Amino acid sequence: MGGDPERLEVADSRVSGAELAEQSRTADRAIERVSTGIAAFVGRALKGPVNQPVPVTSFAEFQQIFGGLWQPSTLSYALEQFFENGGRRALIVRVVNGAHPPTITLPASGAALRLIALNPGSREYLRASVDYDGIGDGEPDRFNLVVQRVRSAASELIEDQEIFRRISILPDSGRFVIDVLLESRLVRVTGPAPVRRPDRSASGYGGAAIGYAVSNPDGDDGGPLTDYDVIGSAIEGTGLFALSGVSRFNMLCIPPLTRDGDLGLSSLLVAAKFCRERQALLLVDPPSAWLSARTALDSLRIWPFRSDSAVMFFPRVQAFDRLRGRVETFASCGAAAGMVARSDETWPVWAAAESDEAILRPGLRPAVPVSDADRVRLAQAGVNTLLSVRSSVRASIISTLSFRRLPRWPCPTSSADVHIAWRR
Repeated sequence: MGGDPERLEVADSRVSGAELAEQSRTADRAIERVSTGIAAFVGRALKGPVNQPVPVTSFAEFQQIFGGLWQPSTLSYALEQFFENGGRRALIVRVVNGAHPPTITLPASGAALRLIALNPGSREYLRASVDYDGIGDGEPDRFNLVVQRVRSAASELIEDQEIFRRISILPDSGRFVIDVLLESRLVRVTGPAPVRRPDRSASGYGGAAIGYAVSNPDGDDGGPLTDYDVIGSAIEGTGLFALSGVSRFNMLCIPPLTRDGDLGLSSLLVAAKFCRERQALLLVDPPSAWLSARTALDSLRIWPFRSDSAVMFFPRVQAFDRLRGRVETFASCGAAAGMVARSDETWPVWAAAESDEAILRPGLRPAVPVSDADRVRLAQAGVNTLLSVRSSVRASIISTLSFRRLPRWPCPTSSADVHIAWRR
């Protein structure tokens, strides 16, 4: 501010002693640092909410909500590598292609009350129980309903539970079952309500006081995702646009839709535009055909995607696949996002990125070797390099995929530090 110093001094002299004491206490407080390590992931998962951004802070939490590792889910592996490589906070958006939720059938004097799960998939294990506890003889329309989500079929490990007391099959009762279950996190009523209330659940197995009707085997996981599923609808808030209601995220990872495939150009363009509007970075996986630095540099000359809101880390990574029991090659976005998030936690904002935090942690390694000379050429082309050991070539700032003139091949290089400009 450009005011007169004498006038400012006079104004300050009018502040009371109590106010000065409070200002002094406030001034001693450290300014809270805003984290830039929140990564959003969009893709397929075994179970869980659809088109809803769900925060997780560990892979164990992801496993509880979304089912953990699943071979058709490249997102699950990317998230595992995100946390293994130092990531701490993630947002998960599960998208599906034709998946169907399971149903529960509650007998009702020859008819049935049919419930349908909110979350689609074959691993959404629900069960429900009906009792008349506390219901008077003069209230034949009333019943109590308990709905539970369990860990697996025939499991007694309850993950979530809802209890609805004194609900009714009558629309004008004030507790109409169809209306009440609109507030449920687990189920809705499908079809009309029966004319008679559901039958009391039979005793459980082995003489247990409560018996349950388990979900029918009609849940379906759907087919492989397409770019249309990932993009979704801005109007309906589906796909990556489910993140529109999130206050803040810093990185967006959309792993390839299949293990040996690449994300489509349409998804890259929409995601980059979305990230630019949200002041976030899109982490782009190198195409699966880029099996060497030379191939990557040659392909970059004709590669159609460029954006100053996107970054790429080459090459892909190798890690042990716990489901297949062997080392496999994976897209790099999850490991790279973890590295960036870890760097945000450990480097001061004014420091150059030259610490050991800039390398992959044990258990992850680059799928192909990259020499220091190739690393310089890739940096000049706007591509960052993943390392498993320290290199004599140090990059101080992450480079974006903004358009730039690619170096001639070969180009002169040295082992001196290469400072990569972040051009937005």
